[in-house]
Amino acid sequence: MTLAEKIRDNKAVYTGAGAVDFAVEKLREMPETVAKVRAELTENYGKYRVAVLENVNDVRGEVNERVTKVRTTATLRLNEVRANVAKAQGKTEAVSLQDYLATVTAKVSEVIDELAERGRTVINKAADDITSEAQQAKSVEAPAKPKTASTARRSTAKKTAD
Repeated sequence: MTLAEKIRDNKAVYTGAGAVDFAVEKLREMPETVAKVRAELTENYGKYRVAVLENVNDVRGEVNERVTKVRTTATLRLNEVRANVAKAQGKTEAVSLQDYLATVTAKVSEVIDELAERGRTVINKAADDITSEAQQAKSVEAPAKPKTASTARRSTAKKTAD
């Protein structure tokens, strides 16, 4: 068997040649397929371009309407919130001021009560001191008279003796 016969009987060689022939056939059809696809794209672009532009315009109009509604609603609500904040702030300031005044009044009353109690303690202590000094003075004065007289006699006796 010759080399040519061996190659002709080899299935792998036939498969390779068949693949190359099929590829060449398809490559020859390629320009026609590309032209056909290009024509379909151009036709579809023309059809859908108008529909897409109409849809975009419709959506743009809807978006603009919705944006306008949202802006209007947001502006109204923002104004309401501002008004409510102003009212709440006024009420809060009044309530806070009242609470502050009540707190200050209570603290001032506490301080006054503490000072009054302290003053009462000081006065009672001073009164007790005065009372005890008065009692001591009374008890000292009664026996002191005789001492004073005896002291006067002694002074007199000393003067006479000199």
